[in-house]
Amino acid sequence: MSDITSFSKMKPVLNMDRDPILPVMKPDTPIKITGFLKHSGKVVKLLLLPGKNGKDWQYINLTKKHICPCKFETKEKALEDFEKNYAKKYDLVSREIL
Repeated sequence: MSDITSFSKMKPVLNMDRDPILPVMKPDTPIKITGFLKHSGKVVKLLLLPGKNGKDWQYINLTKKHICPCKFETKEKALEDFEKNYAKKYDLVSREIL
């Protein structure tokens, strides 16, 4: 099982309406998302990157070495999808601008 102490300073899942980071980021800035899964205690690392065409965004699961086939029009829509569908699976989530 992973050591939860390494997550003690992680930021909680951010509220998209009040997220202080998003307005100051460059439009094509990747985001690293790290989460501590509730059911297994494993650490999951994801990257949110601009697509090859430069017009959409995709998640890459670094833990499973998998590129998600889902594509999003904007970074904000991709983060909203994560908040709505996946954030509840994690005890702690941090976001890091790369």
